[in-house]
Amino acid sequence: MWISNYLQEQLRRERINVFQASSLHDFINKIVDILGGCERILKTPVPLFYTLTLRYLLTVYFLLLPWQLVQGLSWWTVPVLGAISFILLGINEIGSEIEEPFGRDPNDLPLDFICDTIRRNVEDIIRNSADNFANRNHCSLQDSDRVA
Repeated sequence: MWISNYLQEQLRRERINVFQASSLHDFINKIVDILGGCERILKTPVPLFYTLTLRYLLTVYFLLLPWQLVQGLSWWTVPVLGAISFILLGINEIGSEIEEPFGRDPNDLPLDFICDTIRRNVEDIIRNSADNFANRNHCSLQDSDRVA
């Protein structure tokens, strides 16, 4: 991975120390594991049979439910059936949206924002690590000048 090579180069140039490099390598390994999980989610399709069966069952349910409700609710059957249909079809639509969380639809995960945040955080870590390392070296040089 190019990130690991980059970290090794930063370690070789002494811009980060061994502990920081080790922590960053652990962090990279965790990110790679998470990426693998996301790829499994993306590439595991919901079986077409599941989707079609759910649609057919909802259709049959909505066709048969009024016949059961009309005796007890009379004219209230229409608004009750409308509410029940709205809820069940809404749950079905939520399931359809959740099936594919990666993409550019309004309800998909904001991956561009998440990636930009990760990039800024890593850049801050590297910048702060380099600044801290430079300050330590500068202080060490001043201390050695005092001793001499």
